Amino acid sequence: MPTFSYPAAYATEAARNLRALASAGQLTEAGAHAIIADLRDATAAMRLVLDRLAAAHTIPSHPTALRAAALQAGDELHQAGTTLDEARGRLAGAARAADEMTRIDPAGAPAAGGATRGWGL
Repeated sequence: MPTFSYPAAYATEAARNLRALASAGQLTEAGAHAIIADLRDATAAMRLVLDRLAAAHTIPSHPTALRAAALQAGDELHQAGTTLDEARGRLAGAARAADEMTRIDPAGAPAAGGATRGWGL
C-alpha cells in the first residue's frame, strides 16, 4: 500500500477534478455507467477518509478546552460518512440501471448478449 505524504494536496486535486467534471457541460449516456461507477467508488473512499479524520478528532489527549469541539467535529464527520453510505447505495442503483440501459436497444429488443426484463410470460 503506498504511503501518502501530502493528503491535503490529494484532497485538493480530487476536489479540482470533481469541479471539472461538474462543469463539463452536457454528459452523455455513452460514458454514464463508468462515471457513475467511479463516483460510487469515490464515495466509498471518501467515507474511509472521513472515518480517519473523525478518529483523529476524538483522540483523548486533546486539551480539555478543545475536547468538546473535537468530539463535535468527529461526530459531524461521522454523520457525513453515514450520508455518503446512502449516496453510495443510490449510485450503485443508478449504475445498475445505466448498465441495464446499455443492454436494451431503444426499440425494446435486447442488445447483443443482453436480456430483457419481463414477467416471464
